Amino acid sequence: MKHLKYLLPGVALLLKPTSSQAQEKPVQNRKQSIEIANNFYQSALRLQQTGHFDESIALFDSSIVYNPQVADVFFSQGSSYESVAEHAKALYAYNRAISLQPAFEGAKFRKAVCLYNLRLYEAAINELDLLIANTGSGGETRAIFYSYSPAEGLRISTDNQLKAEYFLYRGLTYAAIDQAEKAMADMDSAVTLSGQSTDYLVNRGLVYQRLGMKTKATHDYEMALEKNPDNQTALVNLFTLDAAKAKSYLNENAEIISDIIVPELLAQLAYDACNDGRFEEGLNYYSKALSMSPSEADWVMNRAICYGKAGLLR
Repeated sequence: MKHLKYLLPGVALLLKPTSSQAQEKPVQNRKQSIEIANNFYQSALRLQQTGHFDESIALFDSSIVYNPQVADVFFSQGSSYESVAEHAKALYAYNRAISLQPAFEGAKFRKAVCLYNLRLYEAAINELDLLIANTGSGGETRAIFYSYSPAEGLRISTDNQLKAEYFLYRGLTYAAIDQAEKAMADMDSAVTLSGQSTDYLVNRGLVYQRLGMKTKATHDYEMALEKNPDNQTALVNLFTLDAAKAKSYLNENAEIISDIIVPELLAQLAYDACNDGRFEEGLNYYSKALSMSPSEADWVMNRAICYGKAGLLR
């Protein structure tokens, strides 16, 4: 019994439990601790899934106090830290998960992502090298379950999907240190393994754009929009590369405009509308863009000019 450790030997001897008590009471206490820890863990997961990340982090801590031996708790806490951009704390949580479960592939991957976000690029590449080297050839045949951000709904269920993520992040890391050839090889692998998924096409387009390969970037954004007309990241970047193509796309898919949530894209639409004399439309777009990014001085000035052209300034 831990609480007797500092008593005088004679007193300890008098209070020594019987053998049956010694076996039963610690087990009962352990069971209670595990149950309390799990209750905290389940509550933390519910908070995490509804986007209450800070609150979930506190409950994960409470769970750890009662049972610090569960790798999944540290992993889930790491994902909450990532969701609030606390990448160093997330890295610590993933390392704790790995120390408890050395083969925890998901934790190793999120560790690599944290290293990338912390701009520790060499360390990130080393981690991703190991993950890619140890990935088997099971492809779609081995079922897995991997999730790191429940509020965003990301679920990965096959080897190929997970390998695509590995190549994606290693490609992004190579691009960050201007190793263009390696970056593009990895981005190509990610797109292929994902079955040309929209998100991977957009990410490859971003790397092409970063490396100055505008024609290839434009092609990837167009392919992404063919698969998912609502992908606003692809659309806003297409605007920066080829405004004529982007405007043509919007004219052909006018129904998506009301759902646009990217302020830069709204500002571009506002600018074009005001230049075409569609002042009310332009003012509406500028106001919506500024409601999302109120500190953009250029948009405030442009909206004022638009008000003037529309004769609405007194």
